[in-house]
Amino acid sequence: MSSYREQVEWVKTLSIKEGSRITTDCPFCGGKNKFTLDKFDGKLVWNCYRASCNVKGAHSGERNLDAVKARLSGSAIKRHKPEPKPIPTITTNVSNSDTALAYLKKVNSYDAYH
Repeated sequence: MSSYREQVEWVKTLSIKEGSRITTDCPFCGGKNKFTLDKFDGKLVWNCYRASCNVKGAHSGERNLDAVKARLSGSAIKRHKPEPKPIPTITTNVSNSDTALAYLKKVNSYDAYH
């Protein structure tokens, strides 16, 4: 795994607007769409959501003009929290989908399903 210093140096190379979040492949473990980076109140906060990867951290960087104005006015930009994805209104039994059944067999979960 990479050191915290290497993580900070890599994260600081990314261009991200204040109050934004980016999700991308983890540059440290290669996890597909597992790495997130948030910027709020001049802070960079990152995390990889792959269980085998321990990449995470926070770095208090410089605030840009908008962040300074928001901080001084008492309305600092808060960390972006995405809305949860809604549960589909229509669901079906797994046995109705050949793709779902094939997946259960592939990950050795078919017997547990039954």
